[in-house]
Amino acid sequence: ERLRAVPLSGDRPYDLNDWPNWARRVAWPTVSLNRIAFERGEQLWIQDLSEWKPVGDPQLVGDGLGYWASFSADGNRLFYLGPEGPKLHDLAEGSSRKIDFALSHEVPPSDPLVLTDARIGGRGEQRFQIRLEDSRIAGISPLDDTRPTPETEALNLAGRVVIPGLIDAHVHLGPYSYWRKSFLAFGVTTVVDMGSEPLACLALTEAFDSGALPGPRIIYAGDVVSQGSYVGSYWRPLANEAEARRYMERQYALGARVLKLYAPLGALVEPLVRLAREKGLYVTGHNAFPAVTHGARAAEHTQSDEEIALLRAVGASMTPTLITVDTFRGYAYWMRADALQALITRSDWWPPYAKEGIRRRISEKKPDETPPENPWVERVGEAWRSGLNVLAGTDAVGVDAGLALHWELERLVDAGLRPSEALAAATSETAQALGLGAELGEVRPGYRADLLILEADPYEDIRNTLKIRMVIKDGRVVHQR
Repeated sequence: ERLRAVPLSGDRPYDLNDWPNWARRVAWPTVSLNRIAFERGEQLWIQDLSEWKPVGDPQLVGDGLGYWASFSADGNRLFYLGPEGPKLHDLAEGSSRKIDFALSHEVPPSDPLVLTDARIGGRGEQRFQIRLEDSRIAGISPLDDTRPTPETEALNLAGRVVIPGLIDAHVHLGPYSYWRKSFLAFGVTTVVDMGSEPLACLALTEAFDSGALPGPRIIYAGDVVSQGSYVGSYWRPLANEAEARRYMERQYALGARVLKLYAPLGALVEPLVRLAREKGLYVTGHNAFPAVTHGARAAEHTQSDEEIALLRAVGASMTPTLITVDTFRGYAYWMRADALQALITRSDWWPPYAKEGIRRRISEKKPDETPPENPWVERVGEAWRSGLNVLAGTDAVGVDAGLALHWELERLVDAGLRPSEALAAATSETAQALGLGAELGEVRPGYRADLLILEADPYEDIRNTLKIRMVIKDGRVVHQR
């Protein structure tokens, strides 16, 4: 209903009551506060300001059609998405031009690396030698007297346990780039972003895959689609099938490989799912109804008994995000306060104001090692025993990035899954659901070299997933303790 400013200093947010409540996705120049860009429907506007208040009438940018604006550093140009693709608007000249644009997401090949004296999770005490090359697992062999060639680096794991890098099937990365290292620090090498700004996801994906910045592999939905007035900062309201097709084309061009449906959508569900499946996207809904009845393959969060029956009948999956309920009840930040404290003390990537905020919140409440009552745990257990496929996702949006997935795995075990089944929900099962089962989620030759090195076997005790020694992504060591 109104615009809200959130200071990066960590100070309290405040409402901008004098601004029009129909302005969405406001972009500010980094060098001044004398103008903004904002969206209204499918149109992009510029508004001049004086002392935080609008001056004069807003002006359309270019031909008026566009969204997802971002100013250049000097505030003189505006990047945005037009109907035919990315455009750049020169504010001085008042003209816009199309920008040539192509996705790369190229992962540079990694140097050969041999992991010696390694145990593979769930396979007992047998020792292996694992060879990594060109970002993949090149080979696995029983440990013997074979020595790596002189030009190949070797890491002796001294009997430590290797499992696949973890996949969080439901996150929201948002604009806070320092979260990226927290995911890696806790062994989460792939995340599925179920709703964030698509340009931010695109930029982070390019940076992470190229190695310019350390971070997890991102499979993302970009905008969440909805209808009517229920919209948020990354919701895309659609009015008809023509808008739905336009939306799908733009999202796909920006690298989105997930369609996230939010209610209410009515008659638009069927064409959206059809268009998404034509492009091979992973289709999921905030609720099973009506998304799954039209062909979606999953539902987010714990569903009702009727919706669980529907998911099971069509062979779809559910990502229960049990830890989200715990978070609402004040549990996630405090149960492992020692782990959070160690993370922010040890890390060099959290900004000072964020660290101080976490310390303050921890000190305000005595850490509680006992989980709160969570009525959904039993329901998830019943759904699992009835044959429903369950994926591990957290809805992580803050300081628990990465860490929350380990708590989610504990909750799945509380629900009755064996450690091996909970781990599959965070590795191979999610990879299969995303259509990536041939390259992610297992320690096998030919698969991506995303590996988590642990001090103890989590297939024996799920809590051992937090006993992290090293994290490898695409054949490179990205975190080590």
